[in-house]
Amino acid sequence: MNARCNPRHPRRTFTLLFTLALALSGALAATSCSDPADWYPEGSASIVSTYETASSDKQCIITVAISNTGKSKIWRSTVSIVVRTNVREYNATIASETGMLPGGTVYASASIPYIDGTETLVPTGAGAATGSPARVTSEFYE
Repeated sequence: MNARCNPRHPRRTFTLLFTLALALSGALAATSCSDPADWYPEGSASIVSTYETASSDKQCIITVAISNTGKSKIWRSTVSIVVRTNVREYNATIASETGMLPGGTVYASASIPYIDGTETLVPTGAGAATGSPARVTSEFYE
């Protein structure tokens, strides 16, 4: 009589294996999903060049490199800059709607007309740490 198999034993083994497989797949799914915040657009902006025009309507032309340092595409970017002359500081905002894939870089320019035609860029003005007359003050990416 003892040689007879218990009919519940195979069912118990199947239930245990199924529960173990379900727990393992749940743990794997929970650890394989990345944080959604990792996919928010991330970027960086830096001043590439700053120069003045020599015409009668003197102005400063600033070029900014905007790079995508994140994992998702950047659809729009807004970069605010400040430039210093020997008389005053000027603020400007550069908005770009050029899409950028991760690792990509775009260049955008701003033209800042001077109030006084005798103004000149200060060699180490707003961006004193970098030796540039201009610096980036804020950035936004979406």
